[in-house]
Amino acid sequence: MKTLYCPKCDATNEVIIKAIDETYIVRGEEISTNTNVAHCTRCKEQVFSEELDNKTLERVYSEFRQRRGILTPDQIRSIRKQYGLSQRALSRLLRLGEITIHRYESGSLPSDAHNELLLLIEEPANVKKILDQTGSDLSPTEEERLRKRLDELLIETNKTIWLTSTYELLSSYEPSLFSGFKKFEPDKIREMIALFAQRATNLSKTKLMKLFFYSDFYHFKNNAVSISGLQYAHLPYGPVIDNYTTLLSWLEFQDIIKVTPTDTETGWELISSTSKVESILEAEEIKTLEHVIKRFGNLTAKELSDYSHEEKAYTKTTNGQLISYEFAFDLN
Repeated sequence: MKTLYCPKCDATNEVIIKAIDETYIVRGEEISTNTNVAHCTRCKEQVFSEELDNKTLERVYSEFRQRRGILTPDQIRSIRKQYGLSQRALSRLLRLGEITIHRYESGSLPSDAHNELLLLIEEPANVKKILDQTGSDLSPTEEERLRKRLDELLIETNKTIWLTSTYELLSSYEPSLFSGFKKFEPDKIREMIALFAQRATNLSKTKLMKLFFYSDFYHFKNNAVSISGLQYAHLPYGPVIDNYTTLLSWLEFQDIIKVTPTDTETGWELISSTSKVESILEAEEIKTLEHVIKRFGNLTAKELSDYSHEEKAYTKTTNGQLISYEFAFDLN
């Protein structure tokens, strides 16, 4: 059993823990909580326990933080670490007392003004604005290091925004006959490209478009559903993925593909992929892809493009028109 010092008995006695309801006032706000307190088993009086009091304060402060939107110590620590700053350096950046951040990360409640400031600097763009417009008390070395980190974070932020908006553009349609009754499937697209890159020769943009077209339409012909959920359009080089330049840029931005210009007469841009074929594709889908690669994988881009021009999916549509998967049943 736990023992604590009892001032009434002037001795260290065994204690028992009881739960009681208590109300605390934090910055004028009442917060009620169920509290564990220690009682001397000898005189029955309540005795002080630093451990129990600290746990109670943690619960009370946690409730207060949730009500008022005040950052937790872990959140403050995370903000600081994303910039690679020490506690002292962050205090200097914000021109606070040098131990202020240390106190907040140790559990002290930030003032409302300091909390708003810390929330503000969650965004790297706001930190850059502080440096550019008001300066800081950082040393030249610290500021140079911070600016370099900010550049990295801003690039990452812009990349995330671009990837998100691009994904929304590529997937902004409902499954229909123009997508093979399937929603946009980025993971399957990644694995399809990996398989094409491994098995097909001289994989150019044009050839990749045709391999996707034949894979999706041949699979639809046999299974009444596409693999990728991509839409296809009639363009001069044959059937191609609708918004194909956006898709390729999106894939390249994520390092799923690498596009390399060639010095040949045709000037094709060859595509390679570091992605691996894992377990996203279903057995029937892999069977379809292997069939298409066996049939077309060794053709040149021009040969495959010319071949696709004979398909009804192409001859019965006009430039820019979306191609219905109904044409899958007429594949050559």
